[in-house]
Amino acid sequence: MTNRSVAILMPTYEPDPAHLREALECVMNQTHQDWSLRIRDDASKIDTHGIVAPYLADPRITFVRNNARKGIGGNWNACLKNVMVSSDEPFIQFFFQDDAWSLDYLEKSIAALETSGADMSFAEHAYLLEGEELFRKEAEPFYASLTKARQEIPAGKHDARAFMMLWMQKGLRKNIVGEPCFVMLRKALVDRTGLFSETLRQVLDAE
Repeated sequence: MTNRSVAILMPTYEPDPAHLREALECVMNQTHQDWSLRIRDDASKIDTHGIVAPYLADPRITFVRNNARKGIGGNWNACLKNVMVSSDEPFIQFFFQDDAWSLDYLEKSIAALETSGADMSFAEHAYLLEGEELFRKEAEPFYASLTKARQEIPAGKHDARAFMMLWMQKGLRKNIVGEPCFVMLRKALVDRTGLFSETLRQVLDAE
């Protein structure tokens, strides 16, 4: 029987309780149910464990809290190290505390990888901006241009080298792949490429 299990990695830090619960519900209600969810909190001051506690009754879900802040890259890598050492799940998927998936996201991403034979897939997505009106007005043009650049990439399988050359010609701007929470990876790819550079910050998405 083919192993189609997904290791979902959720790094958290000072999460908004409503957003985090919505993200957890997205996982729980996926049409593809062969997954594990590993939550790793980066020493938040709020009680992240208390937010996720009702979900820990599901044996597929685990929670670990770092004793001290590792930072974004450090916490992402802590998530990866755990799954690289202890998991035989063939697919790896990051999912962040303030994001949401369509309920067939995992199913469609696995199908894309299995059909194409590719090592990674990335999915179209939309941005929902919250916060002060001034912030939203300033951010909207950036995210609109980012969405437009991503939509210019045709759907389907792409040659890795040609795709990377295209992105390099654009100066790796804008992020036409998208955030990690909408990118599914084969574990074999992660085993080959290794961890994130912890000196990077927002550029981690592209890295």
